[in-house]
This record gives sequence, C-alpha cells and structure tokens, in this order.
Amino acid sequence: MTTLTHATPTSSAFGTLVAETARDLFPGYFALVMATGVVSIAWHLLGLRLIALPLVGIAWTAYLVLWGLTLARLVLFPRRIVEDLSNHQRAPGFFTVVTGTCVLGTQTVVVAGAEGVAAWLWYLGVGLWFVVMYAFLTAVTIRARKPTLSVGINGAWLIATVATQSVVVLKGTLGAAAPPPPEVQFLCLAFFMIGCMLYLAIIPVIFYRLTFIRLSAVDFGPPTGSTRAR
Repeated sequence: MTTLTHATPTSSAFGTLVAETARDLFPGYFALVMATGVVSIAWHLLGLRLIALPLVGIAWTAYLVLWGLTLARLVLFPRRIVEDLSNHQRAPGFFTVVTGTCVLGTQTVVVAGAEGVAAWLWYLGVGLWFVVMYAFLTAVTIRARKPTLSVGINGAWLIATVATQSVVVLKGTLGAAAPPPPEVQFLCLAFFMIGCMLYLAIIPVIFYRLTFIRLSAVDFGPPTGSTRAR
C-alpha cells in the first residue's frame, strides 16, 4: 500500500504533464522529424554514417512521441484540433505530419536500408495527405469569420507544397531499383503536378503580402524564413 501511495502522485503529475502538453501541442512540431531526416540524409550522402545513423533513431523517437501526443490530443481535446484546423496561421502546420512521415521514410530507406518500413510509411503518408488536405481546405473555406490577408497568409502555407512533393520523393526513392506499376507512377505524377500548382498558387499571394502590405517585426518570423527556403 505504501508503494502505491507514493507512486500515485508521480503518476498523476506525469499524466497531467502529458495532458497539458497534448492540449497545447502546436500542429507544426512534426517539422522536427522533417529537419532531422534531411540532416541525416545529408550526412549519409557525405559518407558520415557515424552521424547519420543516430539521427535515424532520434527522428523515430521524435516521430513516435509526437504521434502519441497528437493521438492524446485527438482523444482528450478534439475541439482544440478543430480550432487549429480553421486557424489560417496554425492549420498549415498539420502538413508537417505528412512531410515528417515521408521524410522519415526516405531517411529510413536511404540511411538504414529498411525498404519495407519505408513502404508502409509511404502508404501512411498518402493517406494522411488526403485527410489533412481536405480537412484543411474545408475548415478554412467554410469558416464564417476569416482573417485579412496580412494576418492569414504566411510562409507556413508552403508546407502544403512540401508535403505533396515529399510523397513523390519517398516513392521515387523506393522505386529506384524497380519502377512501380503504371498506376502508382501516374499517382506520383499527379502529386508532383498538384505540388507545383499549390506552389504557383500560394507564392503570388505571399509575394503580394510582402510587397504591398505594411510589415512589422513580428512578420519576419520563422514562416517568412520558410518562404525563402522553399
């Protein structure tokens, strides 16, 4: 009984911490997986596997932890997710789930050589793309009160393009040895064209905002940097 008495406060505190973290989880945190995967692949291509391999473990750990928090948020705080989906500034962050999944798959096959695992990540990435894309577009379209262009658009919207193209890159990596069936090739071509279309549709709006709308210091944050990085 004494052990249970001492363990209960600790368990309660940990559960509270997890719940609070899940409640306030920013949708774009999967960018950590994206960045880790890109750096790992770069080190691998430079021949420094001693650095690249540990980054695979770090990326997988971050991916699983973030998924755990995301699922906890979906179960415990579904309204928060709905609110984020209709928020023009936070909603694009959901695309990092797709990009993180596909970049992790590319990292897994390139650095670790685990093609089977990467193939499952590709299927997951495609499914997530459809869920996030249609949920995002529906939520921001039917929202009753919409922000002005100066508030609602930023460089984070370009993650929609990155997410779409990451699906193509992963499949291209998996199909390097043996080309996929024609149906899959057509799907990848469609994704590539959709990614280009999204880029050409979003960039002019961001360019207009940067050149014709007065900016403040707050506007030169990470999303603005991501615009240049694309």
